Amino acid sequence: RVAVTMWVLLIVPLLLFNLSMILVSAPRIFATAWDSFFVHLRQTRAAFGAGKTASGVLGAIQMGALVLPALGVTYTFTRLGTRVFKRAWTWSSGSAVRRGVAILAVGAVVGALAFVWWPNGDYRPIQPGERWTATELLRAVKNVSTGQPGLTLQNQAKTVVPAPRTNVSQPSPGSSPVPAPSASSTTGGSTGTSPTPVPSSSPAASPSPSASPSPSP
Repeated sequence: RVAVTMWVLLIVPLLLFNLSMILVSAPRIFATAWDSFFVHLRQTRAAFGAGKTASGVLGAIQMGALVLPALGVTYTFTRLGTRVFKRAWTWSSGSAVRRGVAILAVGAVVGALAFVWWPNGDYRPIQPGERWTATELLRAVKNVSTGQPGLTLQNQAKTVVPAPRTNVSQPSPGSSPVPAPSASSTTGGSTGTSPTPVPSSSPAASPSPSASPSPSP
């Protein structure tokens, strides 16, 4: 009895967690399968057209493997929904109150699925850098109210790349700074620089004093 109780307490939360993760990530899984399927389809057609039968057969196998997750999600929820609906219909038979409760519960589940799975920009293929860890999936579940919980996984994968540092050469001691070219002298797509005045090495000659006439004796 203790073992059965522990098994139920362990398995049921894990099953609910897995179902929640599938609900949240289903749009991304469908988008990835759709995009990758047609990419491999073009490659497979090109391989068969070029006479590469082995590559074409391998591409067909890959296409089938890509479709399996989406088919598995669809089958799981279809079968689960059918069984839950039959159980609820049987449980509510013979009672108008129970039937009303069952209809409200089924309507709430269908409405929640439509709200999460409705195409509103979250059907995007899985991008490189997305890790899909348990912590990220829990954060996605918290964002179910936004209607785009699957995009949380993509937003968490975005990292800010710092801008590269530019090495600015410092002038060595004792060297004079080089004047920068003037930006205002750009004409016709060419940039001109104003000439740097060069000081003269010899001083200007001063005028010689004029000789005054000597008085005659």
